[in-house]
Amino acid sequence: MDTMEKVTVRLPAETIRLLQELVYRGEFPTMSDAVRNAVDSFIGDRFTPETRIEIVESPRDDGIIEMSALVRSGDPVLINDEVCDSLRDYIRSRLDKG
Repeated sequence: MDTMEKVTVRLPAETIRLLQELVYRGEFPTMSDAVRNAVDSFIGDRFTPETRIEIVESPRDDGIIEMSALVRSGDPVLINDEVCDSLRDYIRSRLDKG
């Protein structure tokens, strides 16, 4: 089984409400499951399965940027905005299908 790690992401209240609605409708058992599904979909859209394996199995010092380095440079705002926007788009697309 994969090792799970905890990540904290700030989301707009609208996005939280939409996530709660997906759980209420029974599409996901918990909000965590809904967020994990959205992140998996987001990653799946951007990486081939082969590339995902290559990245995950490569050593950390092989070009993968540690989050602490991004914090120092101020990039997390951009990453956080991208994640929030992608999650919001994914939730809306799921609600439109339902």
